[in-house]
Amino acid sequence: MAWRALTETDLKSRLSAGELATYRKLSLVDGNDADPVQAVIDQITGQVRAYISGSPNNQLGADGTIPEILIGSAVSLAVLEVMARAGGSILDLQGHRVKSADQAMSMLKDVARGMVKVDMPMVVTAEKSAFIAPSIIQRRPREFCGWQQDGI
Repeated sequence: MAWRALTETDLKSRLSAGELATYRKLSLVDGNDADPVQAVIDQITGQVRAYISGSPNNQLGADGTIPEILIGSAVSLAVLEVMARAGGSILDLQGHRVKSADQAMSMLKDVARGMVKVDMPMVVTAEKSAFIAPSIIQRRPREFCGWQQDGI
């Protein structure tokens, strides 16, 4: 599986084009022309990459990309974020979108723990993993033991 960028087309697999256009329109802040949907996509991409880097077994791909296996999880999180950013509430009558986002977070936590294997990227980034390997402290040999202290 390849690594690729999360796109607006991916979001349209869970939101209709009309929904996405409405959320975009509601999210625009006066005087700010930046696309709020793209900002959410960038934020979620960074979050997914942070979870990937949490395991020493994983390597990050090129900047702005995530593995195919995590695109669905990223979309689940992005959908809720776009909805919440637009109005502060989430339109989810059946609770499906919230459950999907909860499952996505669980999957990302498993990735960070190393329980879910992430495909190696074709292009490896120089970005360092967030994992810090523990240093091993060697025990010094004891010069004498308790039984050698008899009579002291």
